[in-house]
Amino acid sequence: MSVSSSVYHSASIAQPTTTQQSSQLNQQLQQQPSLFEYLSELVSKRVATIKYLRRAHEGNTHWFNTILLTKNDLTSIYPNKNIFRKARGKDDAGYSEGGEYTHLMLPHVPFDLDYFETFYTLTDILVEAYQKLLIGSEGCNQAYFELVLKCDSKFKKIFTLVTKELDAVARNAIKEELKLIDPLSNSNRIPPIDFEGADVV
Repeated sequence: MSVSSSVYHSASIAQPTTTQQSSQLNQQLQQQPSLFEYLSELVSKRVATIKYLRRAHEGNTHWFNTILLTKNDLTSIYPNKNIFRKARGKDDAGYSEGGEYTHLMLPHVPFDLDYFETFYTLTDILVEAYQKLLIGSEGCNQAYFELVLKCDSKFKKIFTLVTKELDAVARNAIKEELKLIDPLSNSNRIPPIDFEGADVV
């Protein structure tokens, strides 16, 4: 066998391997989730979180399958006058600094807003906003995806804060229930939920 025929024979043997590797690479690339699939998963998770927090405020679900929070339980930590006066004070301070909130208008309301009705309205708006992120975004690019992540990180702070507040109420309610059953119980040792690993946020 000549040298040229040997080279040709070797190349013909190696060619299937190269083609197979290329095919495997293409298959792996096709199996990797696209940005739209990542975005869909993010939206689905956030919408589920928002709806879960709303049900908890409505008293329609047991908090992490532990205790049913009632409106009376939640009212104890959400007094309308104090919470909205505190929020308005922060907003006024933000307006005085100008900056990114110059286009945010907060009209004067001549009566106290109901915290629960305000929260329900907020959840409706957030669910609609997250769902609109998917409209026309099938071919979204990296820049759009990173912008969504930036906005989501700000909303996630709100979800985490509300979740921790509800967890505190739930733990206090559980302690009171345990005291009714056994006044000498070690109910004060109930640990808080690890929200970093919880699906709710």
